[in-house]
Amino acid sequence: MEKSRNFGGRAFTYIGAIKPERDLSCVVVREFPQGRYLNSKNLAMHRYGAGPFCRFQVATGWSQGGVYVLTREEEILYVGECQNLEERWGTRGYGRIHPRNCFQGGQQTNCRINNLICMESPTSPELALWFFQMNGDKQERVAAETGLIASTKPPWNR
Repeated sequence: MEKSRNFGGRAFTYIGAIKPERDLSCVVVREFPQGRYLNSKNLAMHRYGAGPFCRFQVATGWSQGGVYVLTREEEILYVGECQNLEERWGTRGYGRIHPRNCFQGGQQTNCRINNLICMESPTSPELALWFFQMNGDKQERVAAETGLIASTKPPWNR
């Protein structure tokens, strides 16, 4: 795998492959964490909360902010920005869906992206995460993200 790749005029660094946990038969382990949530407020599940979801770990040690790109071979699937890549793609973000996030007021984007990865993983070539570090403020990251989305039109961005 190449170590860097150009997206929108910027050199993105290869962070790693998205590899959901698999069982002994090499099948992606699907989770439905919403059943573990004590829904004392009787919150409705949001439209991405039903799953299925998977678990994965990527971007360990990358606590910087910037713009990230998720690819399948040469195709850009998703573009986003973050303040901390490890948190965004780790077990507190896309990498593991917590039960509360499945309900109204929870992280809909985490559920949506994790579900897409879960559904994509059994049949697709490797998904890869790329990162362009930006030391500036959120406004700069959002501008870079918006420009890249506009120029590439990734199918997972809405």
